[in-house]
Amino acid sequence: MLNARQIFRLGAVDISTPKNVRVSNITDSSFCISFLTAKEVRPFVKVGGDKFFISDIQTIRANEKSNIHYFTINGLLPEREYFFTINSDGVDYFKDNPMTARTGKQIASNTKGGIIYGKVYSKSGEELKDALVYVRGGNGSLVSTKTSGDGSFMFSTSHIRTADLSSYEEFDEERTIIQVLIENIQSTSSITTNLKNSYPFPPIIIGQNLDLRQSSANVDYTVPLPSVFGAFSNQTDIPFFIKNIYKEKLPNFLNEQY
Repeated sequence: MLNARQIFRLGAVDISTPKNVRVSNITDSSFCISFLTAKEVRPFVKVGGDKFFISDIQTIRANEKSNIHYFTINGLLPEREYFFTINSDGVDYFKDNPMTARTGKQIASNTKGGIIYGKVYSKSGEELKDALVYVRGGNGSLVSTKTSGDGSFMFSTSHIRTADLSSYEEFDEERTIIQVLIENIQSTSSITTNLKNSYPFPPIIIGQNLDLRQSSANVDYTVPLPSVFGAFSNQTDIPFFIKNIYKEKLPNFLNEQY
């Protein structure tokens, strides 16, 4: 859906191998590298402007072991190709053939736009923290984030550039199609909708795929109650209104840049 790139080789047994490596949030001075590993590891990435001297720009290390890995690379030059490798559990990946990303041209900040936001739950009803969330709006470039501690995520459409990174993507409430991919090491969810139905999304259960472009009046968006001390309940929660969560966050978020 999002031109995802699967790099596991058939028959691979190395559970530390980076899986689903993606580059997103590309600006004139930064981009993000994200991936999964079956094993919890504390990886690091090396980024350079020369294919044969990767470490001449920066090396960024994860703070702790995890299956979900998300690195933001800052301080880059506009319209320049960069190369990167990943070290996972002591093994260098892409050393002989580094992965690449190219920064965009320098353009003025965009003050127009809205927000896309929602909340993700596990299949048993817990708020799902640290899942990777990718969004592509219209013909725009790929943007990403991680769910926060309460399972919520948020994007500003004012930050989304066109696919060639030369300007900002224009959004239409009815006609702009939003594609969302949410993943952790256990499962994924894909959501297709138009812009007007993405603020907020209904509660999302990981593993659930949704098409919200049509009327959703008859769709049941209840969320299972989480287990308590190992006991599970068959009851369901009444859907909550995500907007109330963000009353204090929205003013600051709309002024932030990637």
